[in-house]
Amino acid sequence: MSHSRQKPSTVKAQKFNAKLSVEYGSGEKQVADVLLDEDINLLQQMHDAGLPVRKACRNGGCGVCRCRLSSGQISYRQREPFALWEQDKADGIILPCIAFAVSDLELDQLSFDRRAKLSK
Repeated sequence: MSHSRQKPSTVKAQKFNAKLSVEYGSGEKQVADVLLDEDINLLQQMHDAGLPVRKACRNGGCGVCRCRLSSGQISYRQREPFALWEQDKADGIILPCIAFAVSDLELDQLSFDRRAKLSK
């Protein structure tokens, strides 16, 4: 009996553009453009891009990383955003720690770690 091994798929992950609007307490606004990979959660990609987005549980349970999806679509990939109320979801609030891009996105109301400085 012979067993043939199949090569792993070489299909590349789809890429999406994200426009992240950041507003600081001083009223100053900044927009960051990030190229997103469909196979990496949004929170990790924001950190990889140098954005000091707040994080804690990384499993959708605490809500510390919450932000608003102003356009586009995400998938939680069979995970549940337990830290969000139904009204939060209706208002477009998402949890980037368990969210994956499935289209180009625009996010705002990002929650930044106050101890970190955003490079400009």
